[in-house]
Amino acid sequence: MLITAKKRKSHSLFNKSQISINLSLILFIVNFFIFSANQNNPFFKSIKSSLNLTPYSLNFLLNSLSNGADSVHQYFHFKKTLIQENNDLENRLYLLKNKLLLQENFILDYQELMNKLEIKEQYFDNSVVAKILKINYSGKRHHFLINKGLSDQIQAGNIVVDDRGILGQVIDVQTDQSTVKTIRSKDFYLTGYIMIKDKPYLTLVQGDNQNLTINYFSKNTPIQINDSIYTTGDDMYIPENIRIGKVVKLQQSELKDFYKVIIQPASNPNAQKYLIVLK
Repeated sequence: MLITAKKRKSHSLFNKSQISINLSLILFIVNFFIFSANQNNPFFKSIKSSLNLTPYSLNFLLNSLSNGADSVHQYFHFKKTLIQENNDLENRLYLLKNKLLLQENFILDYQELMNKLEIKEQYFDNSVVAKILKINYSGKRHHFLINKGLSDQIQAGNIVVDDRGILGQVIDVQTDQSTVKTIRSKDFYLTGYIMIKDKPYLTLVQGDNQNLTINYFSKNTPIQINDSIYTTGDDMYIPENIRIGKVVKLQQSELKDFYKVIIQPASNPNAQKYLIVLK
């Protein structure tokens, strides 16, 4: 029985090693015939078409690469164009800002000029409005030039004022310009008075290159911070009652019974462009 069984097993159609190969071959032949017999079937056509994608895929890939390169080129060209347009807009904005600034400065200059002309008409009949020339006068800090001179009947000794008070005094005159010494200059002197309890106290005021000073003022006089000082009109060129400045500090002088009074000038020529020359 055992020998008979072994013989039957040895005469079977396929052994275990051949089954998978033979089965695959049979399935391939069956599928080939089915596929050949159904070439016109839409389903098989779609499969066949999908299996034939290589030329289309390659063409699509090449087109995609070409389009990608064009897109990169267009991107950088567009970016360069935007940068150029942005620079152009910034330049235009800069020019517009400068133009606006010039217009604002023109308006401010015009308003200041009108202000000086109004003061001239109301308070100083015999006077002329002059413009400060913004140039360095031989390195002298407390001297400046104005655009009026002999042709406008300006002469040395004339004082210059603004809407706040006295600015300085003309010290040199040429045909079309004059030199003005500010009241801060250390060689500037004038007489003034301080009104204290309705009583004027006369004093000599001089510059110290920073402020004005009264070197000796009696401590018996009740002077106070913020008291104002005015011109006396003793000088032939200087009218009376023009404000000089205000008291900002009281210091001990060399003499124990006297103050050294520090006065802040009422006017600052560096803060304006026009002034009034009193003739």
